[in-house]
Amino acid sequence: MLGKALPHGHANVSRRTRRRRRVPSTASGLSVDVVDRPLAEWDVALQRHFLASYWQRKPLLIRRAVPEAVDSLLDADELAGLACEAPSRIVLHTPGAATPWTLRRGPFSEEELMALPEDGWTLLVNGVDRAVPEVA
Repeated sequence: MLGKALPHGHANVSRRTRRRRRVPSTASGLSVDVVDRPLAEWDVALQRHFLASYWQRKPLLIRRAVPEAVDSLLDADELAGLACEAPSRIVLHTPGAATPWTLRRGPFSEEELMALPEDGWTLLVNGVDRAVPEVA
């Protein structure tokens, strides 16, 4: 995790953040580091570590990176509508499959979005800030 490289007694990094967890990302055994801490809670040292170690270098999953935006700016139907019009991606996780992670590129049709399973996927839409001014 990001906090692991910081000094052990760093006051702003919780013990949970210092623990290193890895999530398998491919059948070849590659892993992705995971942070369970919103970006708003990152101090300067953590931000610097992220930029030096991860930014455009290796993958990092930041769960609920911007939690306040998730529920207030767009609902699921609005985001799905944008995914039908704008460049977008679906990252689909199928545990136990030969290739557990797959990437689909859109824009997507409504039928494609409706056919997604209940869980195990993430929708990423490019240019949301241009379509929804509040996001910018």
